Amino acid sequence: MLPLDFVQCSYSGGHILILLRLICRLVTAGAPLKEFPGKVFSLFLLKYLSLRNTSVNSIPSSISKLLNLETLDLKHTQISELPVGILKLRKLRHLLVYVR
Repeated sequence: MLPLDFVQCSYSGGHILILLRLICRLVTAGAPLKEFPGKVFSLFLLKYLSLRNTSVNSIPSSISKLLNLETLDLKHTQISELPVGILKLRKLRHLLVYVR
């Protein structure tokens, strides 16, 4: 498995960008993220997204663009509220949160 770091990704080749859009599972657990990675919204096939153990403190309302998302793991993040847009995620079955 290759690590994928959205924080410092700077590849300019077109083919890899096309392949990245086919990702259906993205785990950023423990990555030095402080903000929700905006590039995630181009991952139309994304079914599983884990932001576990990151410093992300908010989810943008654009989360509603991830129409295929089934699992959202927000355990051990700084997120204290969810945007209304999350209600548009009809396929979302698992919302993993940890309340302190």
